[in-house]
Amino acid sequence: MKPAQLLLAYQRLIERERELRDDIERVESLLSVNPDVVAAEEALASVRAEQQAIQLRLRESDRERESHRTRLRSREKELMSGRIRSPSELMQMSEEVKHLKASFDEKEEAELHLMEEGELAEAAVLESAERLDEARTRATSDEPTLRHDLASWQTELEAVQADSAGIWAHGSRPQPVPCLPRHGDVLGNAGAAQGRRDRHLRKLQPHPGDGLKVLRLFTDGASRGNPGPAGLGVVIEDDLGMRLRGLHRWLGVTTNNEAEYRALIEGLKAAQDWKPDRLEVYLDSKLVVEQINGGYRIKARELLPLHKQAKDLIEKFPEVMVAHVERAKNRGADHLANMAIDAHVKKTKFGG
Repeated sequence: MKPAQLLLAYQRLIERERELRDDIERVESLLSVNPDVVAAEEALASVRAEQQAIQLRLRESDRERESHRTRLRSREKELMSGRIRSPSELMQMSEEVKHLKASFDEKEEAELHLMEEGELAEAAVLESAERLDEARTRATSDEPTLRHDLASWQTELEAVQADSAGIWAHGSRPQPVPCLPRHGDVLGNAGAAQGRRDRHLRKLQPHPGDGLKVLRLFTDGASRGNPGPAGLGVVIEDDLGMRLRGLHRWLGVTTNNEAEYRALIEGLKAAQDWKPDRLEVYLDSKLVVEQINGGYRIKARELLPLHKQAKDLIEKFPEVMVAHVERAKNRGADHLANMAIDAHVKKTKFGG
């Protein structure tokens, strides 16, 4: 081989080696730290920090509101006691009570807005968590293909380096170096997914028993858009956590608060079949819980008939406790509510 031909062949080898090194570095970087996963982790951390800040503000607001309520009741009681005889003192205290009531209304309104911010932040956390799971799933599914490519390129790189080192040592023409990897049979996918192991499903109770001491009711209403496509979900369990019933229902287009109330109503109706001595009701809507328990007034007129219907149903049980839980502890009902929506509305996938 002439010197000019040797030089040309050597230059091609050097160029191919550079390409292989770049590809290997890129794949090794993806295998060590996937940028999509990192970005999703950072986004989740950001929305979680925002949610925690709102929760802190909400706890502080709760304390201030209760302190204000206590002071207001004390002054009202003193005003109505009849112990104050002076007209000027009565007028002064009456003005003070009036001012306290107005201030309490403002604090209550501010806390309602803060609760709405908290619900939006909680939804953002769940959405970011789902995106992180999807990014991790994609990274895991891509890993076999990436490792196959990496091994192929490393093998070719060794061959190219050997050819480069020996090109001047041999007078014969070296083996031609293709532009594509020698082992170019890149996997189209990561292979067939492994089938899930068969699991024994817990059989649901086909019909109510003769009555339970304690029954647990989890309800959730979901609305995408607020107002928007909405659904309700209900889960009924015994005191040992055995699921007795689960139901979901499409609600059409409505607000999130209306969906929460309608989910509660459907759950209370369903729970009547078991005739429990005590019913424990759990919702992730603090607004509805506080309104049912008398902590918040109902300012939205459309909620008044729903509130009355729920209270009437509650009166039919011997003992009822209504409490707020975090959405993470109400996933069963939340999943059913979203199932109801997904059955009528095409679900939008992230990234597409």
